[in-house]
Amino acid sequence: EAGEEIEMPDADCVDAMSVRANEGYDFALWAAALRRHPGLLDADALLFANDSVFGPMRSLGDSLAKMRALDADIVAMTENYEYQRHLQSYFLYFKSSAVRSAAFQRFWSNVRSQPDKSNLIRAYEVSMLAKLEAAGLRGAVLFPVDQSQSNSRRNPSIRAWRDLLQSGFPFIKIELLRDNPTGEDLTGWRELAAANGYDIGMIERFLAERFPAAVALKV
Repeated sequence: EAGEEIEMPDADCVDAMSVRANEGYDFALWAAALRRHPGLLDADALLFANDSVFGPMRSLGDSLAKMRALDADIVAMTENYEYQRHLQSYFLYFKSSAVRSAAFQRFWSNVRSQPDKSNLIRAYEVSMLAKLEAAGLRGAVLFPVDQSQSNSRRNPSIRAWRDLLQSGFPFIKIELLRDNPTGEDLTGWRELAAANGYDIGMIERFLAERFPAAVALKV
């Protein structure tokens, strides 16, 4: 937010950091980072993540190893079938075969700030996979949804949150615990999230301070 003091991480946390106004959400941020630091395009892999989830609730080492091992160029944790099949953007892993492709670089060079989040989702998150696959790149997900469960195919990070956590998924959506937009059964969320030793107190303190009316606090 404008005027908000930013706590800078120290050298033990990051090698470099860029700060910009919060305009255009995650896609505009990532596009700006690629424009500002073109050397990133020489990386062996790029991992894009945003702050829409709590976690990780278990070590990410196993998940990252599985992402590297998948026969694909772009890997996400989950996919979504709202509008059309696309990769959910809270955690995107691009291998060098994607990063160094003309299609990847063309896509990100065309990303612009969108003042409306829904417009951004349709313009970039929903379209990205189709554009990259049309150029011959392959997309995959680490936690595929049950194709027979049509509701779960639509935003599984919300609608299939319980199954995902039970299958080893390391995150839980802030939106789910804050708003529960689709009226999911949230009973037992604390126990499932804490199954691998995650400090549930951090989630409860965050929600209590920022969103005291959060649905999960009443469960």
